[in-house]
Amino acid sequence: MGVSSGTQLIYFIHSVLGGFAVSFLFDLYRFMRILTRPKKLATYLEDFLFWMISTLILAVILYYSNNIELRGYEFLGFAAGAFLYFYTISRFVLKLSLYIFNISRRIFKTFVKLILYPMNLMLLLYKKIL
Repeated sequence: MGVSSGTQLIYFIHSVLGGFAVSFLFDLYRFMRILTRPKKLATYLEDFLFWMISTLILAVILYYSNNIELRGYEFLGFAAGAFLYFYTISRFVLKLSLYIFNISRRIFKTFVKLILYPMNLMLLLYKKIL
């Protein structure tokens, strides 16, 4: 028994969303690599981990959408999702990630200064007394 065209369209849409999800994960991974600048061995391990997680995501999507029956249009859907993501919102996601990181870093620095202020004040008083 064949699968109807409507069902195949739903499978294709799931594949496109899977391509979007893996591409978003790749942008987060790329952002973390920009921040940490890992060495060669760490890069290999991180790449391996990224591909294992990506494979797991795609396998889960295929499992829940059509019991892992691989069809050509699903591979096209994954590729189309990745293509659409990278040419539409990838730059925005990277800029937003950098913006959020910078704001978080400023908030953290301010918080640390507020916590350390009484200690610095006590240290200054201690130095003046001695």
